[in-house]
Amino acid sequence: MGTVAYASSKAGLNGFTKAIAKEGGKDGIAANAVAPSFTHTSMTTSLVEDPDKNAKVIGMIPLGRAAEPVEIAQMILFFGCDAASFITGEIGDCDGGHRDGWLKKGQVFMSSTKKAKKKFSIPGGNIIIPMFIGACINFLFPSWLKIGGFTTPLAQGSGALVGAFLFVIGGSISFRSTGAAIKRGGTIILTKVIVAVALGLFVGKVLNNNFLGLSALAIIGAMSCANNAMYAGIVHDFGDNIDEAAVGITILAVGPYITMIALASSGLSSFSLITLVATILPLLVGIVLANLFPAIKKILNDGMNASIVVVGFALGCTMNFQQIFTGGLSGILLGFVVTFVGSICAILADKLTGGSGVAGAAISSCAGANMATPAALAAVDASYKSVVGTATAQITTAVVVTAILTPILTAWIYRHNKQKAAQ
Repeated sequence: MGTVAYASSKAGLNGFTKAIAKEGGKDGIAANAVAPSFTHTSMTTSLVEDPDKNAKVIGMIPLGRAAEPVEIAQMILFFGCDAASFITGEIGDCDGGHRDGWLKKGQVFMSSTKKAKKKFSIPGGNIIIPMFIGACINFLFPSWLKIGGFTTPLAQGSGALVGAFLFVIGGSISFRSTGAAIKRGGTIILTKVIVAVALGLFVGKVLNNNFLGLSALAIIGAMSCANNAMYAGIVHDFGDNIDEAAVGITILAVGPYITMIALASSGLSSFSLITLVATILPLLVGIVLANLFPAIKKILNDGMNASIVVVGFALGCTMNFQQIFTGGLSGILLGFVVTFVGSICAILADKLTGGSGVAGAAISSCAGANMATPAALAAVDASYKSVVGTATAQITTAVVVTAILTPILTAWIYRHNKQKAAQ
């Protein structure tokens, strides 16, 4: 019965529109409503980035794509212009034929009493599974990865694949955010980055770059960027509109550049400014193209999960099971550090700047994109090649751990706020 309130409110709005049209007509007042279909917004980011859910929704739309916000706005403008002067009491479907497609497929809600079987899914599976397969091949049949053709470059050319991955990531970054969203998003992501860099450099400088098996590379690489798709989904359930819009700012921390700058400026790594620019240039190109051309942005966003799978497989082909085992155990610790140590400061900063703490908790995850950071650093500083496998395994494990802990923590913050407000 979870859709009763939602469906009732929609039906009520339709009736409200027709009633206004009837009563206001004698005074020359027209009233119409727009009924949009699935639209690309920050609220739908988690659906867009989930291949199964995205395919199911798009499959019900005859035009085969989601709407852009500007297309909904254009229909609203139409109802407000002279061309619609004799139209009133209408509910305009701006849905790409969604209603027609929905009826043809017979997908009537509440029409079946059978409960759908829940699909088993592994948190972070799009990273872990291809990485594990690559590691298995490298362990059992290493000669297969050296037969030449396109196979060897795929297995050993993670540098080029990471570059392509950064290009795709750039396509997910948008510069369109309101002032309040910039403040909220900037506060929580800047706090997250400062804590990550401070903790990482403390381990690197004071603890001889080893805290229970964790290096400065692993700590900064895991903590400095969050899973923005998860963030968007969590704050949609527990946050407000500002929290949701803040994802346009939090996503700016994606990529390896924060880790590289922090390690280089502290003397823990050595490479030139030109090398840094060359490393993050694919990311910058992706950002520029996506913001200039919406069609390119959509293409890159649709390719995000596919690129994660390919890069995960390539990185796995360079790893062995000792690295996975060692990195996995310490990676669990890293996941707890990312979520709980990082969230303490982010929640406090969020509340001090007018937030509820929900955004600060929701940002305390580790992004799947972070798995490429060790390889990106090793590509410009050969001294890190020996730790790429372990650091990658640690960060990948942290992705999974934080995917479990972050929603739990955020839900607790939300309930705590409600209980406090009720007192």
